[in-house]
Amino acid sequence: MSQWLKVFLENQWKVRKFAIVNTFPMLNYLKLMLQLVLAPSKGWDDVAAAMPDAHRILLFGLLPLCVLTGASVGVAALWDSHLLLSTVIIRSVITFAVYMLTYFIAQALLTALLPRITEDGLVDRERISVFAALNVGQMALIGFIENLLPAEVPILQFLPLFVVVVMYRARGFLGVDSSRTGLMLAFGIVAVILPVYILGGLLGPMAG
Repeated sequence: MSQWLKVFLENQWKVRKFAIVNTFPMLNYLKLMLQLVLAPSKGWDDVAAAMPDAHRILLFGLLPLCVLTGASVGVAALWDSHLLLSTVIIRSVITFAVYMLTYFIAQALLTALLPRITEDGLVDRERISVFAALNVGQMALIGFIENLLPAEVPILQFLPLFVVVVMYRARGFLGVDSSRTGLMLAFGIVAVILPVYILGGLLGPMAG
């Protein structure tokens, strides 16, 4: 009887967990990102198994995260009483724009570059979009954490290295030839990480 009850409760939890994740798709998005950070190789296997819809993961995952990261810029007003509301709003919009633009840049660059290094010379656009959304999301999450702190923490500057590791383990997910993994990583850095800093440097001065 106790064994039956245990199985029943486990099944109920799985059903409730499934309902929660599908009712709040951003939770599923964050869950996938956490899995990638904790165990990149297995994480990409899980992403491949779940294969979330690219359009859905953009609208209900990356987009809300970018909005939150942009809004988190306002926390700076707690540490700097002289910061104007207009400046906070402009910085928030710029922060949001940086990550969203990076997503579309990454999507375009990877779609153009990956056919050179995949095993069959083809690319799965859906997987590229999911790859871009998850990795740009990690960059946005790093930005969110940085915005919540009153001062720069040097160690946080190294967090993008975790994104590099996650991208390195995506070879199988993207169907890249094993001998071209290094080139894939270079493409990923150029498409996902560099645009965040380049766009930030270009657009940042607009906020004053």
